[in-house]
Amino acid sequence: MLKKYDVIFSMGSACLCSQMLRRAGLQFCSYPFDWLAACDFSERIDFLVSDFNDFFNREDFHFTGRHNADEHNPCDVYKNNKTGIMFNHDFARGVPFDVSYPAVKAKYDRRINRLLNDIDRHKNILIVFTEVPPPPPPVHTVSDNITENTNDDVLISGYNKIIRRFPNKNIDLLYIACAPDRSERQIGEHIFKLTFDYKNSCGIPPHDARVLRTAVKNYRLKRSLGQRIKNALFRLKKHLKNRRF
Repeated sequence: MLKKYDVIFSMGSACLCSQMLRRAGLQFCSYPFDWLAACDFSERIDFLVSDFNDFFNREDFHFTGRHNADEHNPCDVYKNNKTGIMFNHDFARGVPFDVSYPAVKAKYDRRINRLLNDIDRHKNILIVFTEVPPPPPPVHTVSDNITENTNDDVLISGYNKIIRRFPNKNIDLLYIACAPDRSERQIGEHIFKLTFDYKNSCGIPPHDARVLRTAVKNYRLKRSLGQRIKNALFRLKKHLKNRRF
């Protein structure tokens, strides 16, 4: 049965979740958790319900000495020491932190405000969290992702925090975990935990994007005519940006 929502957004645990939603036509703009790594499920819930208090303080950042492997968007990797979050895609490589920080902070302020406004303006909301499969040894990346296998009590506690912060909303939580055996469970009325094997046998990236996308095949995003036009323009802009002339 198809389930439809006004807003669908990623809670992490890394970029694979937002990528999955975008490829499935379920997300068309950026939110604060889309391109971040590390920091577990419970900590991300705490940021959301606190309106991202102390999420991006200048004094909490330090350069890890590492760089991402994205040839189209080469960046220095910074870690927020207070939150543990890794920023792999935001600080342009070789640009001093004090030069980059104001623009990056402004970007995240926009994403935070967009998310909180979208939640405030809509009724039916789906929150998605996807675990990153661990890469096979000896493969290492700069992501510092956490594979959690979060238990039911943690999911219930996190969900209760969400509905206390955002009352009078129909909010569902979809938690996707990677394991050899498939299982689909509903925890209470609004929490869904899907476990299956979406690991990439090659190791890099750690997930198989086409397999992972099947996790959201029964979900749809409600869109007005205005939203459809806006989304079509977004896809066209992205297509033109990626073309090689």
